[in-house]
Amino acid sequence: MGILGKAKRKARMLYDWKRYVWDDKTDFSVPFSVKLRYAFRGFSVNEYVWYDLAHHDYREYISEFERLRSRMINGEYKFVLDNKLVFEDVFGQYTFVPRNYAMIEDGNVYALHGTPVSNENFADFLQQAGKTILKWLDRGGGSGTYFFEYRDGTLYANGEPCSREQLEKIRCRKGQAILYQYAFSASLYPHTANTIRIVCARKKGEATARIIAAVQRIGCEASIPVDNVSSGGMTSVIDLETGELSYGIAKLGPKERRMKKFHVHPDSQTQISGKVIPDREKLKREIVNLTNKVPYLNFVAWDVLLTEEGFCVIEGNASSGCGIFQMEHGVRGSELGEIYRSYGVIK
Repeated sequence: MGILGKAKRKARMLYDWKRYVWDDKTDFSVPFSVKLRYAFRGFSVNEYVWYDLAHHDYREYISEFERLRSRMINGEYKFVLDNKLVFEDVFGQYTFVPRNYAMIEDGNVYALHGTPVSNENFADFLQQAGKTILKWLDRGGGSGTYFFEYRDGTLYANGEPCSREQLEKIRCRKGQAILYQYAFSASLYPHTANTIRIVCARKKGEATARIIAAVQRIGCEASIPVDNVSSGGMTSVIDLETGELSYGIAKLGPKERRMKKFHVHPDSQTQISGKVIPDREKLKREIVNLTNKVPYLNFVAWDVLLTEEGFCVIEGNASSGCGIFQMEHGVRGSELGEIYRSYGVIK
């Protein structure tokens, strides 16, 4: 990398630090000196509060800034994971992925795979499809996602009745979005996808990848239509040997300033702790094989949905938010930390 390339990379990291660490939206109030001290260590105010860094050693945790640096592990090839159109083309050769119906850019619908959808018949297509997902093409975190369902003569968007006028406003949002096939598992909570985040990676210089961490994400009323912890969902650590779930854990609000454990889902009353992921050995084997089919990707955080037929790979991510793995304790000394060290992400 030349001098100009290095300068651009540093400028980008400074921009990301300001956006995701310093300017991270928060409902918490901490002294400016505390915010400044931990921001220079790579932690946002939210992380400072949720990880209780006032009482825990920050050196045991992987910071948000370090997580941002991990996006560079896959180098120039990370676009294969970032772009949902490319993702379908590449990984659809090897496994079951959701079918993309259309790309929508600034309100204009571009049909994919010969799907009969256009600007003019968008509402009618959603009615015929029954259930679909609309999501930003190249953004993460679940924000701006819509789950459309047509039932009893009414179109619903994220569980609420959606008129044609409201649908037009959604369709005409600025930016690029993707409309794709609905895939769903209602085993833990019936109104969100409830995906498994599986991190599969190889150390620098190693030939084969391995699974290093996995969590079950579980939606709840506050997170509809997504299961992301950042949107109000919860996470449950999966024992990689037994496939057993721990209790669910979710963030409470600024008043409580703490995490809360749930052995039973607070909305669906479904048991969480002790539940076992079915066919876990097959799932692990196939995810490792899938990762090894693309040797130019050294780190993939897969989002997998269990289905009656097996599983569907919803998407892959070039990095993974570390909060879902260190809701109770830091994982800097874990296998995830070892992977990061091998690429110089952390020391």
